[in-house]
Amino acid sequence: MKITRIRKAETHAGDVSRQQQVLEVVAAFGQLAIQERDLDQVMNESIRQLCATLSVEMAKVLEFLPDKQAFLLRAGIGWKEGLVGHAVVGAGPESQAGYTLASNEPVIVTDLSQETRFSGPSLLVDHAVVSGMSCLICDQNGNPLGVLGVHSSAKRSFSVEDVRFLQTMANILAYAIHRKEVEIQLESVKNSLESRVQERTQALVHHQQRIRNLSSELLLTEQRERRRISTELHDYLAQLLVVGKIKLSQLQQADLSEQQGVIAKEVEDSLDEALTYTRDLMAQISPPILYEFGLVAALGWLADKMSRYDLRVTVTSHVDDASLPLPESTAVILYQVVRELLFNVVKHAKIVDAGIEIIHDSPEVVCIDVSDLGCGFDQKAILETMATSPKFGLLNVQERMESLGGYCEIHSRMGEGTRVRITIPYSADGTPSKARTPFSPIISPLVTEAKTGVIRVVLADDHPIFREGLGTLLNACLDIQVVGEAENGEQAVELARTLQPDVVVMDINMPVMNGIEATRLIKDSQPSIYIIGLSMHADQIVKQGFSEAGGNRYITKGDSFTSFAEVIRSSQGK
Repeated sequence: MKITRIRKAETHAGDVSRQQQVLEVVAAFGQLAIQERDLDQVMNESIRQLCATLSVEMAKVLEFLPDKQAFLLRAGIGWKEGLVGHAVVGAGPESQAGYTLASNEPVIVTDLSQETRFSGPSLLVDHAVVSGMSCLICDQNGNPLGVLGVHSSAKRSFSVEDVRFLQTMANILAYAIHRKEVEIQLESVKNSLESRVQERTQALVHHQQRIRNLSSELLLTEQRERRRISTELHDYLAQLLVVGKIKLSQLQQADLSEQQGVIAKEVEDSLDEALTYTRDLMAQISPPILYEFGLVAALGWLADKMSRYDLRVTVTSHVDDASLPLPESTAVILYQVVRELLFNVVKHAKIVDAGIEIIHDSPEVVCIDVSDLGCGFDQKAILETMATSPKFGLLNVQERMESLGGYCEIHSRMGEGTRVRITIPYSADGTPSKARTPFSPIISPLVTEAKTGVIRVVLADDHPIFREGLGTLLNACLDIQVVGEAENGEQAVELARTLQPDVVVMDINMPVMNGIEATRLIKDSQPSIYIIGLSMHADQIVKQGFSEAGGNRYITKGDSFTSFAEVIRSSQGK
């Protein structure tokens, strides 16, 4: 029995390590897809990582040709010389790629010679393919762009996790393809303008506006994709890392040998490191504060983060987010503009201090000043450079402001610093309000018979895998009982009212109603309930918002299970 327990523990540790490896590959490839402009390089890296991670000899990216009748072997590993870039596979249901297109779902082949759903195309037969799997690469509207596949000359099986990994890589690849298409469109428009500028002066104004719109759309598209990738990292990668820590904590409570304990501790340290990296990556890709708390809060967060570049930034705001609601697209552009201006200070001002001032003196306009007392520059020479160099950063700022109906003012003198003011028109009446998601029924309580003398807990989190993992461990404690679960803030408020728990463990970022608003409502009517705030991030602005809503304790999901249990016990004086 002891040998069996040891083997089970070793197998579990191996599964956690394998899962961590896959998640690290997804995170690294997502970052590459954002940064790398060469689409072929992104495709080649995707198939290289697939071969290495899934231990297969062959992988391919098939591009859906414009005639919709065939696929082109756009990128691949393991294929005969001269095929990549030239080989064509039929898009009919008789091929694996065509069958994948027709079925609109991942396809797994255990033995191609025994396959009855389709016949093996010559590309696979000629390479003695036995097993493999494939999935669609689709754009944001669900339109097929191609097929991503892996193959092996040996018979093997693929797990659900393998399929999930393949589909995640295909989704990230779809983002890179879409971004490249937008860049090509933008480049096409610019080239068209340059060729007609001498003979179509009037058309120039029209096309310049089109460039601005495309530039803004490119920025917004990038931000939307950044947010989508950040959300996928949060909802999939980060949650699995947290659950991995919870499962590891459960494993560590078992009777482990000294060597197993050392291995478990190393795995825990690796998970902590991966979780910290994932948090930083999510914040870099798309800061959640911008979408959760608004532009003013996000600029404060940005100012703090600039310290890593040895720049101290002071934020002065004459308005808060509650009194300055902005459309999300406008807030995103303003945030990016201010960020770009701060990096200009880092690169050119030769100083360690800068300032941001948000001004809303007039109800018709909003102004943001970014200033420094650095070396300054010859303003006349810079303005001439802006007029002749489309790559100059301040020109991009000007174009983005014009796309919002605003403008950019630059004031600088050599040796006296620089102040850049961006101004946009503002109308509080014209600001769209966020649509409310219809309220869904609350989740029924998990137990029908309550234990006496225990701390009764409601878990509120929109990730079932996290609720299940934490709930299982808490229920294993003799003095703690999970009596209900909620997947959004409104359900948490209703469960608190009906179940009267001692403690509510409240995720901050939830749909329908976020955890801060839910905490405020619960505390208004039931102040005795102890509310513990949970978040993947440890930002001070989030902590402050939770505390002001009446929250009692704030911890991150990366903390150990022991921390969760101790906080719950201490809330009741145990």
